[in-house]
Amino acid sequence: MRSAVASPPPGLAPGRARDDGAAIVRIAALKKTFGDLEAIRQMSFDVADGEFLSVLGPSGCGKSTLLMMIAGLIDPTAGEIRIQDAKVAGPRREVGVVFQSPVLLPWRTVLQNVLFPIELLKLPRAQYRRRAMDLLRMAKIDEYAGLLPRQLSGGMRQRVAICRALVHDPSILLMDEPFSALVQSRATKWRSSCNASGRSIGKR
Repeated sequence: MRSAVASPPPGLAPGRARDDGAAIVRIAALKKTFGDLEAIRQMSFDVADGEFLSVLGPSGCGKSTLLMMIAGLIDPTAGEIRIQDAKVAGPRREVGVVFQSPVLLPWRTVLQNVLFPIELLKLPRAQYRRRAMDLLRMAKIDEYAGLLPRQLSGGMRQRVAICRALVHDPSILLMDEPFSALVQSRATKWRSSCNASGRSIGKR
């Protein structure tokens, strides 16, 4: 596991790039500004296939912004992000994202929320329904598959969000403080699962 340490605000500092061509994610001279605020400043680094990378830094230094740009949810001001040597110009099928908050659709059941990426990607719902239930079972919330988010605790909603990020079997998993809403024992179990599978960024 490798850690990239963020500098204090206003932005994340430059990182390091690989020179062996083995990167699954490549960040080159990345910059993001919001008006006069420089959130990320000239950042460059690579992530290898199977590597688990943590980005550390104080609140407001640009960590979430970086993840959202890698996910293709917001555009950089300058620089380039490449995944498997293709430039990121929007959301990618091979990327799963766990946000700081669950961001569940309140009118959809737990199972329907987990299957939402399958609908967006136009994948066979029947095939992925079994995988969704397996993930919910692993998270010990399969018995709540028919409930709405408002009927769950905060920690349970976050577990649903993690299952949703994994349901389409992404090769890259971006996690933005995903365990903060979980009790310590369950958070430790999830961290161990991610470390064992090498899936925070990279393939199993």
